[in-house]
Amino acid sequence: MDCDSQYFAGIATPYFPACAPPPAAFYQLGKARANDLVETLCPDIHVSNESTKLCLTEERDADAQFNGVRASIKGCFDDLAPAADEFTAATTKGLTSGGSSACSVGEPCRDFNAYVDSGDFAALGAVCGLDLSDAWGERYFVASADATLKCQQAAADDDCSFWDKEGCKWSVPISPAALISNTCLVYVVGGVDMVAQMPGCVGPVECQEFTQQE
Repeated sequence: MDCDSQYFAGIATPYFPACAPPPAAFYQLGKARANDLVETLCPDIHVSNESTKLCLTEERDADAQFNGVRASIKGCFDDLAPAADEFTAATTKGLTSGGSSACSVGEPCRDFNAYVDSGDFAALGAVCGLDLSDAWGERYFVASADATLKCQQAAADDDCSFWDKEGCKWSVPISPAALISNTCLVYVVGGVDMVAQMPGCVGPVECQEFTQQE
């Protein structure tokens, strides 16, 4: 499926509508919409308890081989679902505070996606007592995670973005498929409270005259 697949857009748009043009306010998802979202997309996925969350995100000497995975989780989720005082318009565009796509080369989300694909995230989950078997049974999650990986691999250059048919450039992390898979992954680690910190509306990096290449 394309990065802007209407299949995933139809699922994601009720929860992640387009942001109104400036100077309208950008905003976080909020607890009520986050609850509705995880009940729709991740109803059978179990959230981590506090000790599991710490095991997934805090460096440890006992199993230091997983510290790279942990750093990528913490850094990535800080970009996708930042605290209120760090939430900016850039978050609604799938960008880091430095202005690059959250999954561009060198960013934590790019590393995290590689760890998910390689199985290292699942291995860390096993160490921390996180059972991911129920996640792989969620049809929305599995399909969107697969589409997100393909979208990232096909993204323009190394900046993890794509152009839609209307001539707008989008960062892959806020493409419909990525919003769905990221919601479930954020929920697994941080629960509804962390999902509530995700953007409540999304928008393109830029729009311009664009002719799609055959």
